[in-house]
Amino acid sequence: MNKKKNKQYEQTHQKILDELFHEIENDTIPSISKICKNIQINRSTFYEHYESLEDLFNEAQDHVYQDFLKDFPLAIVNANYNFYVSFAKNVKKNKNFYKIFFYINDRVFPIQKGYNELKTNLIPYFHQKGITDEILIRYRIIAYEASFTNVFKAWVQEDCQSDEKEIAKIVYECCKY
Repeated sequence: MNKKKNKQYEQTHQKILDELFHEIENDTIPSISKICKNIQINRSTFYEHYESLEDLFNEAQDHVYQDFLKDFPLAIVNANYNFYVSFAKNVKKNKNFYKIFFYINDRVFPIQKGYNELKTNLIPYFHQKGITDEILIRYRIIAYEASFTNVFKAWVQEDCQSDEKEIAKIVYECCKY
């Protein structure tokens, strides 16, 4: 692919991603048809860049996650109260993204990469506390994920009306081990 075509490919790729965020900001459920129509590309062009809407949404999720890490680098390692405040601020800042995220992903932790990193860091913490049974650790992680996800999901559905520090406090108190 020559430079001009490569640059055009990158520009189209970014336009698709930007349009997804535009749809989300306008509080509408995105569709491939809507995105293609709004940026005037064919569906086949969309599929040259993404396998599906889910694939596009996963890339958008990565952008939101990277944005969070810029605001609070390595917060995942120490899930303390400040982590939850920072996460709540990120959710509020990106509430339309999370509204659609929870609409599409009913029972999934908001940022899967972050969950995997947190899970990796929780296991040694449990071991320090004398909890070594793998099944009991798995149950604790499931309880953590459910508490975290459901509190933030409800908060987003209520348009993040409550103060983010109060939400952070609730999640922190429910999820600390």
